[in-house]
Amino acid sequence: MMNLSEIKNEEQKRVDQLMKDCKVFFAFSHDQFEKGKTKLRENEKYISLGAGGYMPEGYFLKFREGMDEIKLWKGLEIKKGKLEEAEILDAFENFECFYTGDLVDTFELFEGIYSKEYIRNVYLKNLKNK
Repeated sequence: MMNLSEIKNEEQKRVDQLMKDCKVFFAFSHDQFEKGKTKLRENEKYISLGAGGYMPEGYFLKFREGMDEIKLWKGLEIKKGKLEEAEILDAFENFECFYTGDLVDTFELFEGIYSKEYIRNVYLKNLKNK
């Protein structure tokens, strides 16, 4: 069974491979966009993924389905290892929730996965130790 760090590393490897397979690249200027482009199929164009990410439109469905599969895999691994609280605590650290007291980013990150009540309870349970 994997720990949270191992799950996150494996998740990143899977995402990196999916991005490579789907020809995703990042560009923040016209020059970077031109350098990142790959050969397109006939009548194909590039689409923006936001945050500077681009890909040939023909790979979008594969990309979306791949990301869904990775998310499902990660959720099953978290559940199998009983790492739900550890995952939430990791998000608290990333968002500096114990410094700010603001849980909004954590609520948004786990929307549809953990309830706000569960997230608040994890926060309150661990607040004294932080």
